[in-house]
Amino acid sequence: MINNLDACTAKSFRSYLNTLLIQHATDLLHEGTHLTTSIEGIAERSGFKSKSIFYAAFKEEYDMTLRSGSRSICRESSLNQDYSSVA
Repeated sequence: MINNLDACTAKSFRSYLNTLLIQHATDLLHEGTHLTTSIEGIAERSGFKSKSIFYAAFKEEYDMTLRSGSRSICRESSLNQDYSSVA
């Protein structure tokens, strides 16, 4: 099964899993979780065993540091909230 995953996604199982975990962390950032939870807490809630693995996976997925990526994500999130209140 893992070999089939490699063939379908061109990613290793670990890389694919990290993509899913990073997507969950990104969802948490979009929801505003960063306002009440530390980055370490978001990493833990997303299934990462350590902050350093979370940072490395984020950089691998988005080709940017967590700091610049989270600023962009949070900005998008606040813009979406602003627009949703107008609609």
